[in-house]
Amino acid sequence: MKQLYLAFVFLCFISSTKAQSVIQFTVNQLPLLKADAGKDSTVIKGSSIVLGGISPASGGSGTYTYAWSPATGLDKTDISHPTATVNQDITYTLTINDGLGCIKTSAVNLKVSFATSVDEFSALYGLRIFPNPVSDRIYIRTSRAFADKLLLLELYDVHGRKVYARQVNGTATLNQTIELGSFSKGLYLLKFTSTKINTAYKIIVQ
Repeated sequence: MKQLYLAFVFLCFISSTKAQSVIQFTVNQLPLLKADAGKDSTVIKGSSIVLGGISPASGGSGTYTYAWSPATGLDKTDISHPTATVNQDITYTLTINDGLGCIKTSAVNLKVSFATSVDEFSALYGLRIFPNPVSDRIYIRTSRAFADKLLLLELYDVHGRKVYARQVNGTATLNQTIELGSFSKGLYLLKFTSTKINTAYKIIVQ
């Protein structure tokens, strides 16, 4: 890290015939340059994620240039928080330059995963099904899209009979309501099916 030196020269006149020069140095050292590409994550194939930590660059001169590599799936490579569309396991590297010759790098690993279990499915898509138990209507929400054009929602009773079915757009976040006020009390299975998903949740109507 380069150091900046400020020199202050004071001329102290002792008399009209004598002069003495005093030189005082103050050393200011810049904070260390840091880079933060963000946390390693598991993402759904075909979904998007914003890269970079809260502060992708800090320290140094305070004036930064950003370089992300590889460019695969990135909307831009020279900004602090690019968006990556992920179709395979990949590692992105962020290189920070503060313009004073200081360079710092940081990497983030993205792993593609398919939801297979209920817990994994909920975690990956930010799924909420509420209230459960339910008496009149149930709400289904996700914070992430499913990256499939079509998603099939089906509800089965305890005898395996399909009592509800609806196709929804899988490329958008889910915001569905199912009216259950006329359904018999008991246990039901709410099933999610697409080309990549096949999982079900227990629903209790009371």
